[in-house]
Amino acid sequence: MDGINVRLSDGAEWKLTVGEHVRTDQEFEALLAAAMEVEDLTEALQAELAVTIYLLRRNYELSPDQLALLLTFAPDDPALPALQKAMHEFLVALTARKRVANPSLAKEKQIPHPSDIIPGSI
Repeated sequence: MDGINVRLSDGAEWKLTVGEHVRTDQEFEALLAAAMEVEDLTEALQAELAVTIYLLRRNYELSPDQLALLLTFAPDDPALPALQKAMHEFLVALTARKRVANPSLAKEKQIPHPSDIIPGSI
């Protein structure tokens, strides 16, 4: 899985890709490592948001204000939980591939699914 399409608050579909320029970036590696270290839903959502912002900035020329607008959703906007779910699944796939490539990574270092942390969540 090298990328996903997500719908942001502007209603448009955006492509977030992980090309070679991203795969070899130490900042991206640090974000993935942090995502594998989360302990609760809040940390998982923060890690997923950080990766979303990183990929948007790597794939598009966006100002901080533009990023803020794209990632600010109305409370009842179904695009927010859809984005969160898509990014969660995307990160799970990326980190699973990383664990396969590096078996020394501990099995317990997996991004928890929100429903594993808080019953009834996503």
